[in-house]
Amino acid sequence: MRLKQIADRAASYGIRGQTVDGNDVLAVYQAARAAVAECRSGLGPVLLELLTYRRTGHSRRDACHYQPSEEREEWSRRDPIERFAQVLIDRRLVDQAGLEQIRTRVQDRFQATVETARTEPLPTLDDLTTDVLS
Repeated sequence: MRLKQIADRAASYGIRGQTVDGNDVLAVYQAARAAVAECRSGLGPVLLELLTYRRTGHSRRDACHYQPSEEREEWSRRDPIERFAQVLIDRRLVDQAGLEQIRTRVQDRFQATVETARTEPLPTLDDLTTDVLS
């Protein structure tokens, strides 16, 4: 594809396309909210291209040797969670103690979800055709 932005392809389908900084939580939220409103109002689909960076390999065995360390470090500084945390602090919506409480709650919820998944029964062969559109 010779286009710089994938979202530019939307025009060829007669729909709106938008490229958004995928590491900016608020920009993604605002773009998604606007796109949902357009879709729900009957204006048709919207192609949102969220620019971000995969900071780990494609699998656990992928050491990402093809990603220069400087590039990975630069994208690490643009981490969406840390960026949003700084926005909350800058707007005085939370302090460091509040951020730690949020992180603890999220980690606890994550661990509980992992434990739930571990204790669920394994899927059966019949599950292969459950909720599949044919």
